[in-house]
Amino acid sequence: MTYNWTFRNPDYGSYSYDVSYKNYRIVKQGIQFYLKVDNGYEMIMSKTKDLTVGDITASVSYKLFGDADYINIIHTVKNNGTKSHKISMRVEAKIEIVDLNEGFSGDYYCNQINIDGYKGVEFQGDDNHNVRFILKNSPMITDVDTYSYYLCPDYGAWNNCTDWTNINAAARIYFSWKDREIKPNEIQNYSYSIGKGKYLKRKVIIQTPIEPCYDNSNKINLSLSIESLKKGETFSIFRQVFDSSFNSVTDKLEIVSNQTDDGNTFSYIDKFTLPSSPGNYIISYTTLDSNGERTTSIPIVVNKIPNIKLKQNIEKEYQYKSFIPIKVEIDDDSFVNLSILDDGEIIVSYSIACNGNKQTVEYNLLLNGKDDNSDHNISIYAFDEFNFKSNVLDFRYKIPKLMPEIQILSQFSETYTRNETYYFTASVFCKDEVNFIMLDDNQYIYFYDNVKCHGKTIEMIKSFSIPDDYEYDSSHKISIFAEDSSHDTSNYYNFSYKVLPNNPQIKYHGNSPLYIRRNMTLQVHTDIMFDMNSRYGEVYSSINEEQYSLVAKLNDITANTWGYYVFQIDISHTGNRNGNNTINLYTIDSDNLKSNIIENNFGFFRIEQTCFCNLVWKRNSFFFSLYNAVFTGKINKSF
Repeated sequence: MTYNWTFRNPDYGSYSYDVSYKNYRIVKQGIQFYLKVDNGYEMIMSKTKDLTVGDITASVSYKLFGDADYINIIHTVKNNGTKSHKISMRVEAKIEIVDLNEGFSGDYYCNQINIDGYKGVEFQGDDNHNVRFILKNSPMITDVDTYSYYLCPDYGAWNNCTDWTNINAAARIYFSWKDREIKPNEIQNYSYSIGKGKYLKRKVIIQTPIEPCYDNSNKINLSLSIESLKKGETFSIFRQVFDSSFNSVTDKLEIVSNQTDDGNTFSYIDKFTLPSSPGNYIISYTTLDSNGERTTSIPIVVNKIPNIKLKQNIEKEYQYKSFIPIKVEIDDDSFVNLSILDDGEIIVSYSIACNGNKQTVEYNLLLNGKDDNSDHNISIYAFDEFNFKSNVLDFRYKIPKLMPEIQILSQFSETYTRNETYYFTASVFCKDEVNFIMLDDNQYIYFYDNVKCHGKTIEMIKSFSIPDDYEYDSSHKISIFAEDSSHDTSNYYNFSYKVLPNNPQIKYHGNSPLYIRRNMTLQVHTDIMFDMNSRYGEVYSSINEEQYSLVAKLNDITANTWGYYVFQIDISHTGNRNGNNTINLYTIDSDNLKSNIIENNFGFFRIEQTCFCNLVWKRNSFFFSLYNAVFTGKINKSF
């Protein structure tokens, strides 16, 4: 097919693009395209390159029609930013319908005529060389908001003529699209047509709001209307569905046949089924009457909206520096980008291919950077390949105030004796540092300050002692806890105990506690301590046997103090006379409480002849005695 229209770059840099018809120039030097963003300064598109103003990029393309002698100029505008903008665009051109083979200089005059129905402007040149700018109410046209031609009342870049009188002048055309909203990542097309001959008249108006998206094979009802143009004329309506590349998806179907224009607006409910495959489609309605065809196209998206579902409950509270387990199920017919946001910030994103099968995503949201005693929000959503958003999952959670916590790792006894000291192991957890406190009957007994945790659990060894003034068989309670700088306290660890009387204790006094006297008595030097409840004590001994005998009864005792006591034990008929002997002692107090048993050794050696010898005493060796011995030489002692 041969096309009559040509699109090209202008010869001058201050122009945006140029069009020509066969060998005719249509506009002088070129057509100018201006863009204004958010009511800022208008910027002109220069030849051979796109126009960028902030987040907004504008480009130009064209389309040639096979069934009409027109060229469709398309301005494509894209918002590359993250927020919506208001955009306004205008086009301006000086008309010059001249045979390029003849050449021309100066101003070109022609008739400027408003097309019936305010569709645009027709410029009538010499030799019936006429050119039409179709700006409104036509197929493949984005209706302009204003248009005017040179010298009509109130003409100008952003204005409409207030009187559409035909004017012969040095022709110019002005038209604009004003204050159009463009959303983030949105692409919009603004188009008009330049051409010759008939243009389409009747237009199908879709009254039903178009949804952002329809499910596959969805049955829809669209309310259509056509305004009356010429009473008594018959017309028909056809429907056809195209894909995004304008390839036909369905055959052209006549849905209204030979309807007569009765002077009123015609209404019709069109019921049909959408395509089964997801994608961008165009529903095209064409009217046919005696003047030709006119098509109205509406874009729709057939696509399954992604759906997400939480598979594991999110609690209302999570502890400091813990994590939140997130488990989400995604249902989509293709693929999605899933995002998990914490307090509005995207923490992680996943690209997930579903292809009609449900997929599950698991993620642990760490709370390491969160303060305690704070509230937060989790949002989860997905976008599919057509940038359609799923349902949004929103959850609130709280990190409670971080309280100190202690744990006792040792086992306490139910009974203790006076003056007894008990060591135990404890652990403490806190945000910064705490004081570790122990109370005995609600009285401070220990206070360990500035125990530094800094968000960790630390172990420590502590101790407590039973006061020496506690009465026998009395009951008491110890409480252990931690307190931070805000005076918040940890859990309390409480235990009760009873006080038992202290058993008496006995030990040998000095390094040489045993001494054998000439009268064959063993002198024993001891230290003994009795409990405060003891009124008296008894000392028992045994030599080389298990049978103990009373050595002494002690009436003059001092409680809770080591007392020095010396005992005389008759050994004239006891013990081994030629070797080692073992002596054991213990004491019993007035409460019949028995002390520990202490042990020592002493010996006898009998020598009945003159001899020379060296005797050596070593520390901690047993005590011995020589009798009937005659010594010459010397005796060496070593301790």
